[in-house]
Amino acid sequence: MENLTLPAIATRDLSLITGMNANFDVARSASLMALEESVKEESMIILIAQRDSDKDEIEIENLREVGVLAKITNLIRLPYNAIKVSIKVLNRVKINKYEQHDPYLVASGDIINYSNDNLTDKEVAMTNVLKEKFSEFSSLKMTGNDFEILSFLNNIKNPNELIDMMIPPLGVEFDKFQDILCILDSEERYKEVYKIIENRIVVLSLENEIEQDVKEKMEKLQKEVYLREKIEILQEKLQDSDGSGAGSNYLEKLEKLPIKEEFKEKIEKEIDRLKLIPVGSSEAGVIQTYIETILDLPWEKEEKPDINLKEAQKILDEDHYGLKEVKERIIEYLSVLKLTDTLKGPIICLVGPPGVGKTSIAKAIAKASDRKFVRLSVGGTRDEAEITGHRRTYIGAMPGRIITGIAQAKSNTPLFLLDEIDKIGSDFKGDPASALLEVLDPEQNSNFSDHYLEIPFDLSEVLFVATANNIATIPPALLDRMEVIEIPGYLPKEKVEIAKRHLIKKEMEEHGLTKENLSFTTAALTKIVTDYTLESGVRQLERLIAKICRKCAKKIVADEEGKIEVTVKNLHEFLGKELLTFDKQGNKKHVGKVTGLAYTSYGGDTLKIEAVITDGKGHIELTGSLGDVMQESAKTALTYVRTIVDKLKVDKDFYEKKDIHIHVPEGATPKDGPSAGITLATAIISALTKMSVPEDIAMTGEITLSGDVLPIGGLREKLLAASRARVKKVLIPKENIKDLEEVPDDIKETLEIVPVKHMMDVYKIIFKED
Repeated sequence: MENLTLPAIATRDLSLITGMNANFDVARSASLMALEESVKEESMIILIAQRDSDKDEIEIENLREVGVLAKITNLIRLPYNAIKVSIKVLNRVKINKYEQHDPYLVASGDIINYSNDNLTDKEVAMTNVLKEKFSEFSSLKMTGNDFEILSFLNNIKNPNELIDMMIPPLGVEFDKFQDILCILDSEERYKEVYKIIENRIVVLSLENEIEQDVKEKMEKLQKEVYLREKIEILQEKLQDSDGSGAGSNYLEKLEKLPIKEEFKEKIEKEIDRLKLIPVGSSEAGVIQTYIETILDLPWEKEEKPDINLKEAQKILDEDHYGLKEVKERIIEYLSVLKLTDTLKGPIICLVGPPGVGKTSIAKAIAKASDRKFVRLSVGGTRDEAEITGHRRTYIGAMPGRIITGIAQAKSNTPLFLLDEIDKIGSDFKGDPASALLEVLDPEQNSNFSDHYLEIPFDLSEVLFVATANNIATIPPALLDRMEVIEIPGYLPKEKVEIAKRHLIKKEMEEHGLTKENLSFTTAALTKIVTDYTLESGVRQLERLIAKICRKCAKKIVADEEGKIEVTVKNLHEFLGKELLTFDKQGNKKHVGKVTGLAYTSYGGDTLKIEAVITDGKGHIELTGSLGDVMQESAKTALTYVRTIVDKLKVDKDFYEKKDIHIHVPEGATPKDGPSAGITLATAIISALTKMSVPEDIAMTGEITLSGDVLPIGGLREKLLAASRARVKKVLIPKENIKDLEEVPDDIKETLEIVPVKHMMDVYKIIFKED
């Protein structure tokens, strides 16, 4: 053993074992002096526990025979003349002698080292027994911390070191802990610890046994209470032996249903099954839900709804401004419904951009035809069972959404709106679009078979109306069963009128405002439409009016203003800076830069197309996020230009010696479509010949390899965009002349519209060639 003499500190109620880190406060003067002295001795100190922790004075007779050697790792001075000490315990120390060095205590002793060398068989056996006992103790205590300690203890081989580490998790009292710490003989220490751990195992076993008994008794008691309550409820639900109750009620309702006898017999069998099955079983709930679903459906043939065409026209005019052709087509449709007994005509499909009023038109049709309104959003539907229902063999089976909608409407003659039909999907669960074919086919839907009902239901009197944003994505077979009514985007003046008639009134009511509080000038509304919104419909316009109403409400409540008038001058106070700026075309001319026209779901817009010719090897570069169709259109335009090089008086081999770069600005915005063909060709010709193009001339049209100009779509919106951008002259395909009837006169009056049939017509107009 190694002998040492060091300053000593007497501790109270502090259990320390080899290897542990600990913190404690020192306040007694003798202990404080011992700390200062230990710092001189390489921060080493001996800590000895007091036998009587209540004594404040340090007496040698009150100190234990065995302490610990510790290294001071940190000292923190506290405000009440004390020090917080952080230590790491290194070894046990057998104290041989205490000396009082005024004013602190000095202890001399021998370090007790733990060695794994030369362990006797008995020591190895003691170590293994203690590990097994601690494992048993941990399994009974069942805490994750004890299992972690067990895995740590399994690596210890010396029995004395093992005993030191085992004492804290066993929860040994402080005095007993110190007694064991002071025992030097390994076998004696082993016996003491073995008694303690054996006692802990017995106590834990009894506690677990008692807890299990209590748990079983409580579960038994709860089970008995539950069963008694269930028996009482079942007794209340049991039907009388004379046949009265739910079963007989179901039979009475079944007798009144106007369905075939074979289907009545099928339902009667289900009712009989229900009587035989225990009320509380899950199967009883499934059968009962099935029976009630069938009995609650509107099977009775209803009188044909009366249609008042004058009232219908009034409703459409009140709810929707403009849309003259759409309203006329709907009135024609309602007229046919009034004259015929069956709905054998095509299904209406309202197609238009978001926010133009497709759903509200469907509601107006329902109101005008005196029908209940049911809306079914089929956008994103991928499971065929959503339409045709789930078979009853599946858990949680239910009818399809068509039958569910009929049940909710409690009518078999409602107007059924199939919203967003262009966004219907399909996957491994089936094709909902194919399922809709039966629903929308007048020849088949009189016997529509829902998989859940397994009984045909007549949908022939249901008025189906569909809505879509893009006709191109509607499955062809589905589109073939519908008559498309296109709802165009609103003109700016129409949006202003809609705001005056509907939106302002609606938003003012929702925000608690009146005409005495708030008013809008026509110029302000026009500026909101043109400079703050980019849409075909009026949803964004409605949101902006709501924003103005909120800010006005705040000012009125804060007594800042009594009445507010929204004008062009103060509009920025409510909506901030303008969100949109449109290119205003002037009288300038540019080489290789041409104004085109584009059509998007938000309406029309001008499109700048630029072409630059540089020395190179015949490479063509297309930039600006162009789609495949537009890229092909550019290549077609270039090939056509190569066929007229003699006319242009340029080098015949220019396409081998020059690089052509075509760019459409706003590169982050995807662009596609064939209607920029003549614009692309004009830009290439201008760049090749160095002839300039007036920026106040715009054009649209598809080009062929032979130079023919083919018709395009969206002419109304494109001309509107040209007028807004102050374009003076617009070149359009000659075949689109018929579409000018749809363009408002005030738009046509601001533009010089020139029809062209061939690219050479464009060439002569743009470059003044006779």
